[in-house]
Amino acid sequence: MATPVYGVDLQCYVEKETTFDTGFKFTLGGLSVLDVQIEPELEYHKSKEHVGSATLQNEIEGKRGGKWTVKCYAMPRTAGTAPDEAPLLEAANGAAVSGSTFNLGSTLTSLQIARLAGDGLYEQANGCWVEQHVIEVKSNDELFHTFSGGFASYSCIVGDPTTKTKASNTVVD
Repeated sequence: MATPVYGVDLQCYVEKETTFDTGFKFTLGGLSVLDVQIEPELEYHKSKEHVGSATLQNEIEGKRGGKWTVKCYAMPRTAGTAPDEAPLLEAANGAAVSGSTFNLGSTLTSLQIARLAGDGLYEQANGCWVEQHVIEVKSNDELFHTFSGGFASYSCIVGDPTTKTKASNTVVD
């Protein structure tokens, strides 16, 4: 059974995709976040075919995808290095982040975003795009980035899955 999501358990991974909407293993470290939300959507429409019965005969899959939001501090971990949120900045602005240099560009990229909470929840959104990037500046206070957008596909594991090896492949039960 999935456990409640506590702030100390929350982890987030964000990485640029090389091929749109194709899952892969994360190679970058986790992103320190204040909040991350992944909200999937999947519509089904009743079939409107006339078959001589009032009983529902079929459902047709409609729009799929969803929305996501990531909020984090705007700060590099080490002087002269790219901030943890560099993939989000690059996707939002068509930019290249190299070290502490940020160059605006015109090449938009898609992202893969994962949200983990303890051992009971793993969510992953593929084919993510940035629709909005808000920078919050309040006088001498902390600086925040809030990124949000949509995604093409979603997967999750909820509960306490067990794994076993079958023919040299790891299988999740």
